[in-house]
Amino acid sequence: MGTDVGVVTFDDAPWAPLLNPPVSVVSQPAYDIGTEAARLLMSRIHGEGPPIGRKTTLATTLIVRDSSRRQVTDPLHQRAS
Repeated sequence: MGTDVGVVTFDDAPWAPLLNPPVSVVSQPAYDIGTEAARLLMSRIHGEGPPIGRKTTLATTLIVRDSSRRQVTDPLHQRAS
């Protein structure tokens, strides 16, 4: 990982940064997803709510770690230190 193939997973599990190399993740707002799902369910139970098929979008965060960073191995493309 990290040279020929990059790896990115969903959800920022506590073990993701502990792997070698640490795994990049798309962190999802789990609490907000649950809250919105419960709100929509309750509105449906009460005969209210948005039309079926309406999409709800919540923000995600890309956390880049070494599993998806480009590793430069060509000395001509490395930065001088």
